[in-house]
Amino acid sequence: MTIGVLSSIISIQPKSSSAGGKTRDQIITEISQELASKTPLPFDYEMVTTKFPTEYTESMNTVLTQEVIRYNKLLVIMAEMLVNV
Repeated sequence: MTIGVLSSIISIQPKSSSAGGKTRDQIITEISQELASKTPLPFDYEMVTTKFPTEYTESMNTVLTQEVIRYNKLLVIMAEMLVNV
Protein backbone atom coordinates (compact mmCIF):
# COMPACT_ATOMS: atom_id res chain seq x y z
CA MET A 1 0.00 0.00 0.00
CA THR A 2 2.76 2.44 0.92
CA ILE A 3 4.64 1.68 -2.28
CA GLY A 4 1.48 2.33 -4.28
CA VAL A 5 0.88 5.67 -2.58
CA LEU A 6 4.46 6.81 -3.04
CA SER A 7 4.52 5.59 -6.67
CA SER A 8 1.42 7.65 -7.35
CA ILE A 9 3.01 10.69 -5.74
CA ILE A 10 6.15 10.26 -7.81
CA SER A 11 4.19 9.83 -11.03
CA ILE A 12 2.30 13.11 -10.65
CA GLN A 13 5.30 15.21 -9.63
CA PRO A 14 7.01 17.32 -12.29
CA LYS A 15 10.34 15.94 -13.44
CA SER A 16 12.11 19.21 -12.67
CA SER A 17 11.46 22.02 -10.26
CA SER A 18 11.51 25.75 -10.79
CA ALA A 19 13.99 28.00 -9.04
CA GLY A 20 13.19 28.30 -5.35
CA GLY A 21 10.80 25.34 -5.37
CA LYS A 22 11.21 22.05 -3.60
CA THR A 23 12.78 19.15 -5.42
CA ARG A 24 10.90 15.94 -6.01
CA ASP A 25 13.05 14.20 -3.39
CA GLN A 26 12.29 16.89 -0.80
CA ILE A 27 8.55 16.58 -1.44
CA ILE A 28 8.66 12.78 -1.18
CA THR A 29 10.69 13.00 2.03
CA GLU A 30 8.18 15.41 3.57
CA ILE A 31 5.22 13.22 2.60
CA SER A 32 6.87 10.07 3.93
CA GLN A 33 7.71 11.84 7.21
CA GLU A 34 4.11 13.03 7.52
CA LEU A 35 2.78 9.52 6.88
CA ALA A 36 5.25 8.10 9.40
CA SER A 37 4.12 10.59 12.05
CA LYS A 38 0.48 9.60 11.47
CA THR A 39 1.12 5.85 11.57
CA PRO A 40 -0.06 4.48 14.91
CA LEU A 41 2.08 2.29 17.12
CA PRO A 42 1.37 -1.44 17.09
CA PHE A 43 -1.21 -2.72 19.56
CA ASP A 44 -0.01 -4.20 22.82
CA TYR A 45 -0.58 -7.87 22.07
CA GLU A 46 -0.14 -8.95 25.70
CA MET A 47 -2.78 -6.47 26.88
CA VAL A 48 -5.23 -7.59 24.18
CA THR A 49 -4.84 -11.28 25.01
CA THR A 50 -5.15 -10.55 28.73
CA LYS A 51 -8.26 -8.43 28.34
CA PHE A 52 -9.83 -10.64 25.66
CA PRO A 53 -8.61 -14.22 26.25
CA THR A 54 -9.14 -16.73 23.48
CA GLU A 55 -11.62 -19.22 24.84
CA TYR A 56 -13.91 -21.74 23.20
CA THR A 57 -16.99 -19.72 24.18
CA GLU A 58 -15.58 -16.43 22.86
CA SER A 59 -14.80 -16.93 19.17
CA MET A 60 -14.65 -13.18 18.50
CA ASN A 61 -11.68 -12.94 20.86
CA THR A 62 -9.83 -15.39 18.63
CA VAL A 63 -10.62 -13.25 15.59
CA LEU A 64 -9.52 -10.12 17.44
CA THR A 65 -6.23 -11.72 18.41
CA GLN A 66 -5.56 -12.83 14.83
CA GLU A 67 -6.36 -9.38 13.46
CA VAL A 68 -4.10 -7.68 16.02
CA ILE A 69 -1.24 -9.90 14.86
CA ARG A 70 -1.89 -9.06 11.19
CA TYR A 71 -2.38 -5.35 11.83
CA ASN A 72 0.81 -5.14 13.89
CA LYS A 73 2.78 -6.80 11.07
CA LEU A 74 1.35 -4.25 8.64
CA LEU A 75 2.27 -1.33 10.92
CA VAL A 76 5.84 -2.60 11.32
CA ILE A 77 6.25 -2.99 7.54
CA MET A 78 4.82 0.48 6.92
CA ALA A 79 7.14 2.05 9.48
CA GLU A 80 10.19 0.33 7.96
CA MET A 81 9.25 1.31 4.41
CA LEU A 82 8.62 4.94 5.33
CA VAL A 83 12.00 5.16 7.04
CA ASN A 84 13.68 3.64 3.97
CA VAL A 85 12.07 6.19 1.67
